[in-house]
Amino acid sequence: MEEHRFNNDIGSEYELYKLASPYYEILHQCITDILREKFGQHSSVQIMEIGFGTGVTSRAILRASDSIHLIGVDNEPMMLEKVSHLLDSEIKTGRVELKTEDALGALRSMKSREYEAVISGFVIHNFQNDYRSEVLKEIHRVLKSGGIFINGDKIAADNSEEHRKNYTWQIKQFQVYRKMGKPELADEWVKHYEEDERPDRVLREDDFIKELVAMGFTDVKLRERWYMDAVVTAEKA
Repeated sequence: MEEHRFNNDIGSEYELYKLASPYYEILHQCITDILREKFGQHSSVQIMEIGFGTGVTSRAILRASDSIHLIGVDNEPMMLEKVSHLLDSEIKTGRVELKTEDALGALRSMKSREYEAVISGFVIHNFQNDYRSEVLKEIHRVLKSGGIFINGDKIAADNSEEHRKNYTWQIKQFQVYRKMGKPELADEWVKHYEEDERPDRVLREDDFIKELVAMGFTDVKLRERWYMDAVVTAEKA
């Protein structure tokens, strides 16, 4: 089921999220580094981004190589205006194409084995379990042989004690908005994170990796973790 979880204050002021996420830039640099390692010598790389948001992940992708052509989709109309300003020159040259569309619908409209990579930053965890599973199946289908899926995201640690520690730490970070005079933003983010803990939505590391393996992905692994945030990669044979 398609949802709109960012048609509120956290969506309109998403640029402020990095103030409560000290490892936000490091995570995105990790995505860039993985892409450089895999595609740095390629002359043409077709990449799909699920949930382009404000364009921060898009920028990380494009930094990896001048040979990258990026197709981005996001179901929140307000995000298109934000990212269009950030990526104006890339859009004008045709290096970047953006669509306001939900992830599953966009994936299903694409040809099999069309992309070298599918990438998402802080999006997959927002999906309910059933919808997420369908998205992951389609990601595997649209990837070329040897292609890679990179997910930089909020991923719950398997150990419940570690996860609770990480979760509590993250909730405390949202107090930065109260100090800025934006208590409503802090409240919305806390509510958002509480909803992410629901059994029908929570993205757990072990379950996520097992599901990717069951769908046919290979070399599935968690590359890095910073409290709640992590980068998982999976390849298509």
